[in-house]
Amino acid sequence: MVRSALLFLSLCLLALPLTSLAVAAPTDIELDGDPNDSPAGAPHDWDVINAGGSAAVRITGLATEVGDVSIFTNAAGNKDSEPISAWIWANGPVADKDDLLHAMAAEFSGDRFYFAADRGSNNSDGYLGVWLLEDDVATVGDGTFSGAHGPNDVLIVVTWGASGVLATTAYRWVGGVDGIQLLAPPASALEADTNNGGGVGSPWTYAGNQSCTVPVGSAGCLPIATFIEGGVDLIELGVSGCYRTVIIESRSSQASTAQLKDFLILPLSPACQPVAVEPSTWGAIKKQYR
Repeated sequence: MVRSALLFLSLCLLALPLTSLAVAAPTDIELDGDPNDSPAGAPHDWDVINAGGSAAVRITGLATEVGDVSIFTNAAGNKDSEPISAWIWANGPVADKDDLLHAMAAEFSGDRFYFAADRGSNNSDGYLGVWLLEDDVATVGDGTFSGAHGPNDVLIVVTWGASGVLATTAYRWVGGVDGIQLLAPPASALEADTNNGGGVGSPWTYAGNQSCTVPVGSAGCLPIATFIEGGVDLIELGVSGCYRTVIIESRSSQASTAQLKDFLILPLSPACQPVAVEPSTWGAIKKQYR
């Protein structure tokens, strides 16, 4: 199957507890390393958000991997610093720790975006990249990707493992030789959490190579350090865009030049459409959803 479906700290943060920073608005989402809405009610969690039951402006829903499909593959190694036109994909396997099984994202009012994913193994630290893209990006049958980067595209990179969220960085697409530019927003712009305290119940079936006891009432169980979620406040980050696509990817490291491994493409729905504004209001990006 072809899969169509924060940010901060330029310094490494070691062994962060489950609640690392404070981007999440009190009524948006529970960022607690657990995808379940518990306690029930606002703020909701991914089981409710994916079903359209939260205050999210737009959602991607739950994207699920089926088999060894849609991985980055290139003799030179695909990189986030390269244009999308240089990325190459194919069907095939990756290491279990890099194997993304599910992914999801949501936008809330006030330019706050949230994301989550799980992976096939916790046998070493994981490196996750999250692209917010203004263009419609998709795989093409010849092994390339359609779509292109825009000046407001944002990349979030997170390192996570059994000891928690270890490092977070944020980049903006600038093109040229460097491709991406490191951002240094305030700490309140980003929050990321993982289930480093142990296995947690899952609203979806987990089919990784490790297991844990499925709690009563849950569809599955996410073993320790296999689930990651986070969010970014784009206003505090200093970037605003009309984003249409989210790509969640696994990477070889936290570095800006890391090789890309696995990916899931998640179109946001309803689609964002920029709205023409008077020159006096050009300081803010206007958008509507269709």
